[in-house]
Amino acid sequence: MTTILKKFQCQMRDALVTRFKHLKAQYDALSGLPDRAETLTQIRLNQGAVMLQAPTGVGKTLIAVDTVQSFSTNEKVVWFWFVPFVGLVGQAQRTFQAEAPAVKLLSLESDRFTESLRPGGVYALSWQSVASTLARRVLRETRDDGLSVDDLILQARELGYRIGCVVDEAHHGLHKAQEASTFFSTILKPDYALLMTATPRDEDAIKFSQKTGYKLGNPDEWATITREQGVEAGLLKAGVKTVKFIARSGNESKMLDFERIALAQAASMHRRIKLELEQLGVGVAPLLLVQVPNGGESVDDVERVLVSELGFPAGSVRKHTSDEPDNNLAAVANDPSAEVLIFKMAIAMGFDAPRAFTLAALRGVRDREFGTQVVGRIMRVHRLLQGREDVPELLKNGYVFLANQEDQEGLRGAAGLINAMRAQEPQLGQQTILTLEVGADSSDVTLVNSQGESETVLAATSDGEASLATVTPPQQRGSTGLSNVSAEVLETARNLVAQLQGRGQLDLLNISGGVSAGAAASGSAPPATPPAASATLADVIAATAVAKKRYLRKADAPLTLKTELLPSMPDNFEEQVVGLVDFTRVLGDRDRTGTQLTQRTEDLFTEEESMLDESILAQLSPSVIAERAKQVALPFRDVDERDFLNRLEDRFRDALVRQGIAVPADAEVIRRQLDLVLVRNPKLVREAHKRVRASLVEVRDVTVPDALIEAAGLPRSARNIYGVFPPGLNKDEREFANLLDTDDEVIWWHRNPSDKPGSVALWAWSGGVTGFYPDFVVAVKGRAHAAGQALVEVKGEFLQEWEKAKAGAKGQHHGRAFMVGKRGDDGNFYFFRLENHQLELDGLYESQRLKLNI
Repeated sequence: MTTILKKFQCQMRDALVTRFKHLKAQYDALSGLPDRAETLTQIRLNQGAVMLQAPTGVGKTLIAVDTVQSFSTNEKVVWFWFVPFVGLVGQAQRTFQAEAPAVKLLSLESDRFTESLRPGGVYALSWQSVASTLARRVLRETRDDGLSVDDLILQARELGYRIGCVVDEAHHGLHKAQEASTFFSTILKPDYALLMTATPRDEDAIKFSQKTGYKLGNPDEWATITREQGVEAGLLKAGVKTVKFIARSGNESKMLDFERIALAQAASMHRRIKLELEQLGVGVAPLLLVQVPNGGESVDDVERVLVSELGFPAGSVRKHTSDEPDNNLAAVANDPSAEVLIFKMAIAMGFDAPRAFTLAALRGVRDREFGTQVVGRIMRVHRLLQGREDVPELLKNGYVFLANQEDQEGLRGAAGLINAMRAQEPQLGQQTILTLEVGADSSDVTLVNSQGESETVLAATSDGEASLATVTPPQQRGSTGLSNVSAEVLETARNLVAQLQGRGQLDLLNISGGVSAGAAASGSAPPATPPAASATLADVIAATAVAKKRYLRKADAPLTLKTELLPSMPDNFEEQVVGLVDFTRVLGDRDRTGTQLTQRTEDLFTEEESMLDESILAQLSPSVIAERAKQVALPFRDVDERDFLNRLEDRFRDALVRQGIAVPADAEVIRRQLDLVLVRNPKLVREAHKRVRASLVEVRDVTVPDALIEAAGLPRSARNIYGVFPPGLNKDEREFANLLDTDDEVIWWHRNPSDKPGSVALWAWSGGVTGFYPDFVVAVKGRAHAAGQALVEVKGEFLQEWEKAKAGAKGQHHGRAFMVGKRGDDGNFYFFRLENHQLELDGLYESQRLKLNI
């Protein structure tokens, strides 16, 4: 049964047909002109393509089908209808059969003969059909089974046909695949092109124009249908609610399987919707969509949860894991026994699923384009619900349950993109051919259209000079102006005249012939200055080669420095660490398997609407806990994993016995309890590990190299132990080194290299976990501690918070390591210290403070 178009759909169809009719009139007017081919190409490229942007579900396909059918009654045209995937060709053909049965559907497999062509005939195909290696071997070659597509188009034109083209989901394939855009612009060369998309982007239109030459104009010139129009007509749901889950404890959030929670809550909403539909008596079975992160194993895992844990009959759960939508999807969409469809990415594009109310998004949606397609799957209103006034509030919305609340900027971007659309019919475009007429005395130039309307772009002045006229906006032109020509076209002509005037070339214009506006747009630019010759690799090497030099250590510089060293771990290291783990105070955590979550629901499209927060109880995931426990207990490369875990489990059993708690008989239960305790108390093992490693740290001497071997010509230094400023200092480090070098309180200073045999390292500060190599070793007059040597770390402002723990570092030999850096714009260095895990200013830098160990 043919669908009756809504008012806004009729208006858009009529506007598109009118656009194409005006375009037809221009093509017809070229008949018999000597330069017809060039002008025809210009009109095609400048006006032949129009973009229709609209949210999924408002009937773009229906509008395009009716446009093809209506316009074909006035024009001898054969159409090529492109879909992004092979699996969507059948969907397009079924739409034509249902909505435009009079349209002749053609097939490239059987109808590649001129005898098969019919006015208004439509070839429905995918880009792969004509823009692939297989297509070049089969459909792009003339054979016994028919003409090549290329020859078919050429012969159709010779028979008087014009070529029409509709590109569904134009954002996909056409501008991305070079083969497709090449076929579009060099073989198809459509006279009428309608591009449709739910995810319009300015950059896509620019790329399309760059690759094909066809201009789409700016977004404010595109034919546009809004979400509000679709909602008002009853085609789209009033809103899309996003549901995310917020854990009250950051630590507990790491023990939750948010994918499982989102899936369970989505299934619960699906069943509520199913009950509402049954009570309404409309005969619509809802469809739950589940989007998984990857295919294969994750699809099977989700299916197991849906069937074994959430109670869906096995036959009601369907899967789609191919890279493209296929014909089976249409069967799923119309099969009421299919309750759940698990998919990856492919069906987010071009798949009609009006039964879908709920989506469990188990993967993040970062891309705005993909987010728009995902939301589009649940925005449609089923045909049986359209126009009903008794639809309950629950059924007026779609619902997206988010497993990852942080990684959903694509959904928010999609909502912004859809909300930004403003209703607009397509522009008619320029409807006349313009010429420039030059006066006999070259003092005036006039732009004239085929109706005799004119506008002056170069006018003679009272003193005999000629000056450029200001372009008059269309709405301000009087009856004598060019009423139907855009300001952009006039500006193009004006710019061309300015170029010709500047070059003294106005007299070259033929007064009787004129210059077409198309030619104006392509005026040649002055030749560019040739680039200078590139340097050869040998030149570069020669220019950068610098001799090395040995900068000897000064006689008064130290031969050795003190460093902290972490020796090899003892054989009983695991036993020592486990012996320091005290389970006694945390045994109550072994049975805390649930946690409170906040389920937050908000409308994706309406920011003003208040959020709804509900408290739900979620069970901690045993598998997530086990994996997290392993990360907590075994982040160390210096322990034997099996031995360490066995010792931890024995220690846990002993703690239960000492506290008079019955030890579970099932070893698996004990392991789960231990996992819970470890995850809820992540510092338990870490602190014990630190204590043991810190106890092993030793202080030893390291030899200072007798020379610094670097490029010749390093800047000289008064107090550096090698007499130069070493390379590799950043801006702040170089400024601080200058302070040291000019300070009478400094005896010598040394740039401490990182992780070298002669480096000074601190290990005890981190519990023996992380080595720290302060930037400078400084000998200061009057310092009683550490043989008069202080350690100084210089931190740029952007790293101060990131590495603030180093401000609290203390060495076993050197004592406090001083952190200095700049704050604000005064250019001064300040000391920092760590107080209650916060980085605090500790006064303006002065070398006197280096004498103290506080």
